Amino acid sequence: MIETIYIVCSGPSLKDFDFNKLKDKKVIAVNYSAFNIPYFDYVCALDFDFYEDNKEQIKALNKPFYAIENYHYSDIYKELNVNLLTHSGEKGYDDRKGFVKHGYNSGYFAVQFALDLGYKEIHILGMDAKYSNNQYFYKNGVDDNLGYNHLNDYMRALKMQMPKDIKIYNYSLESSVKCFPFKNLNSI
Repeated sequence: MIETIYIVCSGPSLKDFDFNKLKDKKVIAVNYSAFNIPYFDYVCALDFDFYEDNKEQIKALNKPFYAIENYHYSDIYKELNVNLLTHSGEKGYDDRKGFVKHGYNSGYFAVQFALDLGYKEIHILGMDAKYSNNQYFYKNGVDDNLGYNHLNDYMRALKMQMPKDIKIYNYSLESSVKCFPFKNLNSI
């Protein structure tokens, strides 16, 4: 198994990034990044509006989409053939196959999904985790009702509970998620 995966979130830190650098790498696209980057293997999205507003684009991509079981959204998940994982809480780490925490954030879910797939080295791009009307892959910014304050706490809880041989790197130097070592985008 390839042990390294890249997760592409939507932060404005990705504005000038050359996504061709990810061509031969395993990649998880988060939400709208799936419509904007040329190379990816999986898509993680938790937001109902994302699925509802983009049905035709999702069908046209012909890529595997992943979300967490939610009976409220079951019809749209069936219609779009979304693969579902089992929800096992908000934060922390669950080592059971197919069980993940949601963290109220699609990027957090993508990290959990990468762990569930068995990846040992995870590189997170664009997880700026700051409210902005300039989110790179969103047309009108992001409405984050919770704010991003919780995300660093959830990531710290994950880091404390996950196996020690897992390495996670954050490529957004201005991110409010501070618990993982930072790397510069130019190093990819």
